[in-house]
Amino acid sequence: VQARVPRLEFIPDPTNATDVRAKNIERLKNSFVQQGFSESVNFAFTSKAANDRWGGEEAKLSVQLQNPLNEELTTLKTSLIGGLFENILLSVRHQQRDLRLFEVRPVYVRDEKSDTGVREEWRVAAIFCGRSYSHAFAARDRDIDFFDTKGVIEMILEAMGSRGLRYLPFESGDSRLH
Repeated sequence: VQARVPRLEFIPDPTNATDVRAKNIERLKNSFVQQGFSESVNFAFTSKAANDRWGGEEAKLSVQLQNPLNEELTTLKTSLIGGLFENILLSVRHQQRDLRLFEVRPVYVRDEKSDTGVREEWRVAAIFCGRSYSHAFAARDRDIDFFDTKGVIEMILEAMGSRGLRYLPFESGDSRLH
């Protein structure tokens, strides 16, 4: 192939780690949307109390903003779960009971080894409640259960290229899980 501009064929391939990550994130988001989820976009900051409640073990590594937007939004989130629960609660108060939400974004934790003292980690979180989306003609309408959750996880991971997964019971000391 002959380039219109001389030496254009010597331009390096622009694909780098950031492009690969962006493509993977887009593929992940599309997979959630195909499962009937809507993307939730929340602020990267929250109150210290909310972060302590929803941040899990990493809440103790939270980053306090030196110049917050207001008195309440003072802490960078260490978890996406709190924002999704707030979205669900607001929707339920507005009579929306069948919800499927997901969020893909970075969270921030203190890291003394980092040049900036803060480490950015990309996370994925999803939440759904209400009635099952049953597209089968003969299927009965029912509440969402474990098997719906398992099916969504399997479809998302398959779309991302994961195969041969096994489900194992685990014990967690995390108070957010029960």
